[in-house]
Amino acid sequence: AESPARVIWVADDNTGDYASLSEALDSINDATSSNPYVIKIAPGEYTENSNVVLKTYVDVEGSGQDITTINCACSSNNFDASSAVISAGAITAEIRHLTINNTGGNNNYSFGVYTNSVVDGSFSMLHVTATATDSTFNYGVLNELSSPTMNNVTATATGGTNNYGVANFSSSSPTMTNVTATATGGDFSYGVVNISSSPTMNNVTATATGGVRSYGVANEVASSPTMNNVTATATGGTDSSYGVYNDSSSPTMTDVTATATGGSVSYGVYNT
Repeated sequence: AESPARVIWVADDNTGDYASLSEALDSINDATSSNPYVIKIAPGEYTENSNVVLKTYVDVEGSGQDITTINCACSSNNFDASSAVISAGAITAEIRHLTINNTGGNNNYSFGVYTNSVVDGSFSMLHVTATATDSTFNYGVLNELSSPTMNNVTATATGGTNNYGVANFSSSSPTMTNVTATATGGDFSYGVVNISSSPTMNNVTATATGGVRSYGVANEVASSPTMNNVTATATGGTDSSYGVYNDSSSPTMTDVTATATGGSVSYGVYNT
C-alpha cells in the first residue's frame, strides 16, 4: 500500500504552517516515494517574488480554481524556468485545484506553468488555470522536452507581441484532456502551438483572437498530434486567421471543428 502523504498547510492568515507555497517547499528536504508530501493551500491570493520550483513527491493542492490564486510578476529575459510562476522538471508530482497568474513585466518572457524533461506523465496538472500577461512573449503553459498530463486545464495568454495559450516545443507529447487554451492580441496569437511535438489532444478548445495572425491550433516542424473532439477557432487576424494550421506536419484529426474568420485570408484548415 502507498504511504499516506504528510500534509503541510499554507494560509495567509497565520493559521497555516507557512504563509506561502515557496516557504512550504523550502521546508521539505526528505520527500521520497515512501515519504510523499501534499502542500494544501487555503483560499486566498498569494504573491510570490520569483519562480517557484516544484519538488519530486510533493503535490500542491489549492482550494479551487479562482479560489486559491498564486500571483507573480515573474517575467525575465531568459527562455527558461526563471520566467515562470511554477516550474517542474523531471519529477513525480501533481498540481491541482488552483489558479496560477503571471502578471509579466518589461521583459521578454512570461510563463504561467513551465515544464521541462517531464517523462511519461510523471508530472500532472489537474483543474488548473494558468495565465500569462504583459511581457513580449506570453505562455499560459509551456512544455519543453516534456510530456506532462494536463486534465481540465485552462491556459490563457494576452498582452504581448506573441501570445500562446499552450505551447509544446522540442519533442513534447503531453496528454491534454478537457483543455481550454486561449490567446488574444499581439502580432501572433496561438491557442495551441505544437513544434516538433505530438501531443494527444482530447476534448480541447483552442481559440486565438485579435492577433495580426491568429491560429487556433498550429502544428509545425514535423508535429504529429492526435486531435480528437477538438474545436479550433481563429478570429480577427488582421493579416490571416487559421483554425488549424499544418506546416510540414501530419496530425490525425477526428471530430475536429476548425473555424477561421475576419482575416485578410481565413482558412478553416490549412496544410502546407
